[in-house]
Amino acid sequence: MKIQGRLILALLFAVIVAIFAVINVHQEPINFLFATAYVPLVLIILGSAAAGGIIVGSFGLVSQLRLRRKCSQLENELSERTARMEELEQQLSPDTGHLDLGQSDSSVRTDL
Repeated sequence: MKIQGRLILALLFAVIVAIFAVINVHQEPINFLFATAYVPLVLIILGSAAAGGIIVGSFGLVSQLRLRRKCSQLENELSERTARMEELEQQLSPDTGHLDLGQSDSSVRTDL
């Protein structure tokens, strides 16, 4: 539902911009450093809206790529820790529930 809501809002905004642009069809001068061009205001409005959409979309794309990279790193860390946990569980002695360090009970010092 969240994606559909955003899509509806984006379409509504696009329709409003298009109507506004079509209403403003007169020529406007655009001053460059070396020349002046007369362009219909509709093209300026639509071009500005498109440029804004591209800029916002690129920021969103960069953010999404960062989140994917972080997710991948966390999944790798989780699999490493899961493997380590399974290794430690295998070292547990099933009879006593204590870690089996490879030493017999007679070699353990009790006078500490």
